[in-house]
Amino acid sequence: VQNWLNELCEELNERIQSDLEQNQRVAQTLTLHARAYQ
Repeated sequence: VQNWLNELCEELNERIQSDLEQNQRVAQTLTLHARAYQ
């Protein structure tokens, strides 16, 4: 799970930086949904 979260954070950082450069805006909200099955 830790590796997956690290990958997610890296991807989010890249997208946020790209959006800031292209559109001069920064996201104000982040919503995550997680589901676990047994």
